[in-house]
Amino acid sequence: MSHDFVILHEDIKVVQQAASVIQEWLNQVGLELKPEKTKIAHTLKKYDGNQPGFDFLGFNIRQYEVKSTRQGFKTLNKPSSKSIKTHYRKLADICDKYNTAPTEALIAKLNSVIKGWANYFSTQGK
Repeated sequence: MSHDFVILHEDIKVVQQAASVIQEWLNQVGLELKPEKTKIAHTLKKYDGNQPGFDFLGFNIRQYEVKSTRQGFKTLNKPSSKSIKTHYRKLADICDKYNTAPTEALIAKLNSVIKGWANYFSTQGK
C-alpha cells in the first residue's frame, strides 16, 4: 500500500530537510520513500531543470506571477494533463461502446462520468 502526501514550504531547504527527516522516520519502521515517486519542485520558478509546479492526485498545482496581488503570484489548482487525457479517453470509450445504443442511454452514461469528474475537480466550496 502506498500513501501520497505533499510538503509545502516557501524555503526549499526546509522541504529538503523535511524529506530527510521523513526518510529517517520511515527507515525506522521498515519503509522508504520511492525515488521515482519523490519529487521536489518549486511552484513558481524552474527548479532543478524542471518546469514550475507539480501533479498530485490528478491536479496540477502551480503558481503564476501576477502584479495585481500583494504576494505577486496566484496559485492555480487545475486538472493535470494526464487527468484530462484519461478523462477524454474514457468518454471516447463510452461513445464507442454505446455507438448503437439509443441516444438517451449514451447521454445518461456520459452525464454520470462528466458529473463525477467535474465534482472531483471542482474547487467551489472546498
